Amino acid sequence: MKSKIYLSAILFFLAFTVTAQEKNIEKSKSEKKYWEVFYMKDFDNQSQFITDFMQSKLNIYEINKVLDKQSNSINDNYNDTERFSSKFSKSPKKIIRIFHDNVEVLGDGINRVFTLEQLRVRDFEKVALDTRSSDKKIYLYSKI
Repeated sequence: MKSKIYLSAILFFLAFTVTAQEKNIEKSKSEKKYWEVFYMKDFDNQSQFITDFMQSKLNIYEINKVLDKQSNSINDNYNDTERFSSKFSKSPKKIIRIFHDNVEVLGDGINRVFTLEQLRVRDFEKVALDTRSSDKKIYLYSKI
């Protein structure tokens, strides 16, 4: 009789641990979404500038600030001046890194956003947004 009670207790606890592990596996699968991919053929406004697209759909409002700083000053490096501050109490700001066909256009020490200023949504196949860190990485892929 005692062996039946012990056996039923062990099976009872084993059933709870198996279901708990299955729930954790399902939860971890749903949380691991690191990329957001936007296919340009799905959007209606194909004549929209890519910078306006990044501002509206990707919620990157700093892109206009980058373009304004670049057009106003010749030797200004946006990421070096904005990321590192001279005050001790301020934390470093997030930076944006933009890659156009796997070539870095905007990042640490690189500021060639002028190459994207006149490009439209119809010129791109897809836009991928990396969401693994607090710094934003945007990958733009042109149509071949």
